[in-house]
Amino acid sequence: MLRPGYDWFHPYYRDRALSLQLGVTPFDMLLASVGAASDPSNGGRQMPSHWGKKELNIVSGSSATATQVLHAAGAAEAGVIYSRLAAIPDRQQRFQGDEIVFTSLGEGSTSEGEFWEAINIAANRQ
Repeated sequence: MLRPGYDWFHPYYRDRALSLQLGVTPFDMLLASVGAASDPSNGGRQMPSHWGKKELNIVSGSSATATQVLHAAGAAEAGVIYSRLAAIPDRQQRFQGDEIVFTSLGEGSTSEGEFWEAINIAANRQ
């Protein structure tokens, strides 16, 4: 089961249903769609459908196709580092031993270099 605010999410820009389920509100999505400065995802500085919410651990993605997969691989690697280094300041507030990193993508994204770079990182770093 995915846990908002506990696990980490790097959604594909078309993941409206996932974002709603995690706790992004329809009003948040409206603010994003009109580029409002009060948009909680990114203050109107990003394209529509790039939802993010810090308190839910939803990372607002880049507009370039498949970059969220590479960002997710980096976040997963950070989790491994946090699990190994107890001396990291604020470790208890920033890391859960059983947290997961979720990402999603469209089938066209598998043709992008970022997708293959993420697979390479995940395979090499296990």
